Amino acid sequence: MGYMVELNTLLGLPIDFDATALVVGQKYTIFKERERAFPLHVAVLIVDSDWNFYGYAVSHQIVVKNQQTELPKKLER
Repeated sequence: MGYMVELNTLLGLPIDFDATALVVGQKYTIFKERERAFPLHVAVLIVDSDWNFYGYAVSHQIVVKNQQTELPKKLER
């Protein structure tokens, strides 16, 4: 028996997320489909669907339930 989980080392923003509204130091919560694993306490790249880079984010917790992943992230410089 196996278990499917996606390991992510960068944060892809949802298509409906307004990346121009990102503010350094602000906290955001991102919801991703499927169960995923992200590194905690480590800066990860933030990108949009066109692979444009917006900065780094740090998450100190993730919540995985109901086949969805919730990532509270703080935008860093």
